[in-house]
Amino acid sequence: MDYAFVSVGKRKGTAVHETIVRRAPLSVRLTDDGHRLLDDLSASLGVSKSAVIEMAIREKARREYDEDAWAYTAETRAGIARARAQPGYPVTPTEMEEIAAAAETGDASPVIERIIAKYRDG
Repeated sequence: MDYAFVSVGKRKGTAVHETIVRRAPLSVRLTDDGHRLLDDLSASLGVSKSAVIEMAIREKARREYDEDAWAYTAETRAGIARARAQPGYPVTPTEMEEIAAAAETGDASPVIERIIAKYRDG
């Protein structure tokens, strides 16, 4: 396995953070437009093509995390805890199997109604 030092960030020409990373082979197929974009970005940013791809992956991951950040807030976790504390939550795995089996044979409505009634009636 091949290893390399990677400098992350610069302050007056000095690396702020250095990390040892493992180099692993990776193949990527790109269209002609993709190659052209990668070449242009690499040249304009002054970094390697692999660095451009890594930056794009990290940016995509950050955006996805930002989109889902609401799910990690204390308010959301408290709401989930309140919902789980309600009677009838969650349907047990055995009940889910009953519903699935009934759905395979046709109509699961009677099974669902029985389970709902069980939780409603206590």
